[in-house]
Amino acid sequence: MRRLHTPVLTWDMALEGTRKMAANANPTKGLRRVVGAAMRRLGYASRYCSSRDWLTSYYDALVRARSRWPWPGAGRIVEVGLRALPAPLHLRLGSTDWFVAEEVFLRDVYAGVRRVAPADTRTVLDLGANVGLTLALWHAWWPQARMVAVEPDEDNLRLLALNVSSFAERVQTVRACAVGSEREVWLDRRAGEDAYRLADADQAEGPRLPGRTVTELMQTQRIDELDLLKCDIEGAEREVFSACEAWIGRVRAMVVEVHDDLRVSDLATLVARAGGRFELIDSGDPTIAVFRRSG
Repeated sequence: MRRLHTPVLTWDMALEGTRKMAANANPTKGLRRVVGAAMRRLGYASRYCSSRDWLTSYYDALVRARSRWPWPGAGRIVEVGLRALPAPLHLRLGSTDWFVAEEVFLRDVYAGVRRVAPADTRTVLDLGANVGLTLALWHAWWPQARMVAVEPDEDNLRLLALNVSSFAERVQTVRACAVGSEREVWLDRRAGEDAYRLADADQAEGPRLPGRTVTELMQTQRIDELDLLKCDIEGAEREVFSACEAWIGRVRAMVVEVHDDLRVSDLATLVARAGGRFELIDSGDPTIAVFRRSG
């Protein structure tokens, strides 16, 4: 990972990037893309702490839209302030980090979680913690909570450490992949920083990583009951919830993002088949399942 650096972004840089995008594409399509990017971000302007923070978000959209161009600062880590958080976020300019930040803090895809998790939430297991953005959200909601963050990628974990630095004493990180049965696994990194996927030996590339089950994670972290389980593990959720009998009764609330051909209804069936007694809450997103324990 490149060292921490916040490039000096100016209106001239953003305007020049806008001009280049419009000029180097089909005129109608290029203009539409530029205007669309600007309008989407203008709608979120009040969520940022300053115009500089909003400008950085717009510049990031330009960098992502034309990732092969030699943009100044591309790949560097930038600090961005959001009004919802007491400390700035650290994001890699032009990476998928910003897409995740927009999901979590601007589109509010996890808003339903606050309604189902206990008000006194004290234990959170975050499977697929990525760069720690959901950890920042959980801490803002439940500052007393102890959080265990499971993330397999070393670079993501370094950035996660920056994003939780103001509450690091509440976070325990585990470098591993979440699995249904313990074994060594690998990562498929082709889909981007927010979508690394579990791969077995026949798809292996790079170093081996430990695969950890929820049962083992709860045992090693001395967790008797989970107030919240968050799971965003890029397709491995089918495997994890196909083998959840041993721990599903010890979870009070869950939020799970489904991938590939697994539907929310399929996930609910897996949970019920394992003996889980949960109410499925409409999250407003067909790929996100929010569960509240019933009875």
